[in-house]
Amino acid sequence: MQFRKALTAATAAVAIIPIVVLAAFEWRNVLSEMDALEKRQRMTAERIAEAINARLSSALELMLLAASELPELSSAEARNRTLAHIARAEPAFLNLHFDTPEGISSGFHPLLNPAGVPNNGVDHRGRRHWKERRTDAPYWISASFEATGAADERIVNIGAQARTRSGELAGFAVCALDLKKFAAIAAEYENPGDAIWITDSKGGILYASRGIEAAPISAFEALIPEGSPTAPGPIPFKASQGQKVLEGWFAETGLSGDWRVMAAKPNALRQMELTGIVLRSLFLILFVLGASGLAGMLARRPIEKALFKLQSQVAAARPEPLPDERIHSLSEFEALQAEFGRLMKRLSIAREEIESVNRHLADEVARQTQALRTQMEMLSRIFESLADGLLLLDQEGAIVWANQRAERLFTASASGKILGSAAGTLFAQCLQSGNASPAPEAVLSGGTHRFQLRSSSGERFLDVTAFPIEGGDRFARGILLHDATDAARMESLKENLIGVVAHELKTPLAAIALSAETLARQDAGWSEEFQNDLLQGMRREVGALQQLISDWLDVARIDGGTFIIQKRIVQLKPIILRAQKRVRALGPAQIRITIEPDAECVNVDPDRFLQLLTNLLSNSVRYRALERECIIDVHAEKKHSELLLSVTDNGIGIPEGEERRIFDRFYQVNMGMRRRSGGTGLGLVISLAIVRAHGGTIEVASTPGVGSTFTVRIPY
Repeated sequence: MQFRKALTAATAAVAIIPIVVLAAFEWRNVLSEMDALEKRQRMTAERIAEAINARLSSALELMLLAASELPELSSAEARNRTLAHIARAEPAFLNLHFDTPEGISSGFHPLLNPAGVPNNGVDHRGRRHWKERRTDAPYWISASFEATGAADERIVNIGAQARTRSGELAGFAVCALDLKKFAAIAAEYENPGDAIWITDSKGGILYASRGIEAAPISAFEALIPEGSPTAPGPIPFKASQGQKVLEGWFAETGLSGDWRVMAAKPNALRQMELTGIVLRSLFLILFVLGASGLAGMLARRPIEKALFKLQSQVAAARPEPLPDERIHSLSEFEALQAEFGRLMKRLSIAREEIESVNRHLADEVARQTQALRTQMEMLSRIFESLADGLLLLDQEGAIVWANQRAERLFTASASGKILGSAAGTLFAQCLQSGNASPAPEAVLSGGTHRFQLRSSSGERFLDVTAFPIEGGDRFARGILLHDATDAARMESLKENLIGVVAHELKTPLAAIALSAETLARQDAGWSEEFQNDLLQGMRREVGALQQLISDWLDVARIDGGTFIIQKRIVQLKPIILRAQKRVRALGPAQIRITIEPDAECVNVDPDRFLQLLTNLLSNSVRYRALERECIIDVHAEKKHSELLLSVTDNGIGIPEGEERRIFDRFYQVNMGMRRRSGGTGLGLVISLAIVRAHGGTIEVASTPGVGSTFTVRIPY
């Protein structure tokens, strides 16, 4: 009997205590929710007011800036540009304009009104903003109204006096604010069920929340009770319109404090929410009370029997209890509790052992995961540092990974990203049409293949090597991409150069052989003058051979790092005259020399500088335009502690896009023209080396059909 009484008392306590705690919690929840509603409405009104003040202050600062800047601008076009620049700073600006003291617009953004009529030059004396302008204050803000003309929206005007630096009135800077955009600030703070209004100084509605009647606020009685506190911040209010009563918070905004922001909730809705909260709490309390009582009644007798059986079963380790094993006193319950405690100790020891094993397994998994992540990061860094591109494909041949080098190689040829696209499709998109590159499918079969790619930057070549990846689930095949453009171009240029060098060697040797054969004839009776001409010609051809060999030796010195100079102070004009004399035999040319007084003496290697000038002048003569006189201007001056030397001609020019490549070794512009002009194509390579050895730079600017200018800058 004692156990039954104790069980009944415990059941009643278990039922009553949660009910009391739950009732207290629910009452606290009701108060908290009502307080949160009040705080939310107050914060809504306060935040909207602060946001509007900030936007109005920003717009006013922009207008004051316009009023200070526009009087100093001499033309309407300049004011148009300034107003357009200021308009980008505030999206709510519908238009900005500058009116003269006579009321004529002389600067406007936008330039046209919605009907397509220009806004500048319009007489504004009949407009509302002109009538409301103030000359006794630096600025003014109008009430809201429906505008017509440059803007057909509900707007608010902000105007400011525009005075010159001497204080004279130059006009007025005026803007129109789009209230739809400006007052929509409130929509960012709007809460479901709240009513939000924003009104101007005359009670006009600037904004009304969705679902609320757009009635004037003046229709609500006792909007702000008399004697309300005037301290900064929102003020509570209660307003009514017929049967509808609103309670909420009121805040003043606007630069003059004459705009109003109201955040409220209908009293009927507030009462409904409060009633719902109370009913929900009451229902929950009743439900817990009934459930607890019923559970206690149903569970008491089975628990009594189960306790005795459980004690006997635990003590004797029997799988099934005996029929007569029942609990008759609290001492037997204590014995059961003790037996259960011992069982829990054994379970606790087992749990600690399991947790220890779990911790060990978790540490091992974390260590292995970190090691794997480190290996993946290291492999990724290795792949990204490769000079060649690398693509990894899945089982279907789609690209699932690419390093940055591979993406750059295909950027100029493929459209869009390369990840996720099929490798065969990617190569097909990038293949140069009409070339002899292998089929895209052949790449995946293995081996190395050379592709010629389409590219906006010019012709490019790729050596593509495919290889399988064994034992990979995600990656099945890899493709290595090597940019072979330079190698292919070098091979082509070398082949062309061999032909040029063979031609340049053959021509002087043939001339020397012919002259020697002519002089060797004993029966010809050549005159002394004729023999001297042949000997002079042989000397010129020998000189050409020597120059060719000298160019090749200079290239070898450049490659070997032994290309050195010996600078000293020398006069510049004699060097230019010697170069002029050297190129006379190449063709007719008028060379005009201009040397500024501060550039008459220079610190250079005279022999190398002579070689540089000879190369530049010879190029101008060789590539002259046959239809007009060849004129070459050589100009030297000292500028910013540098010798600035320019060689300008009126020749055939350099094809567009080739200016940077003419200094490449083995590269030749217009092979057909070089056949006509002669030369090995190494002159500019050597010229670049000479300039760099002096610590300077060389640049070229050219217009095809007009001429070229080479500019050399060397430090003094």
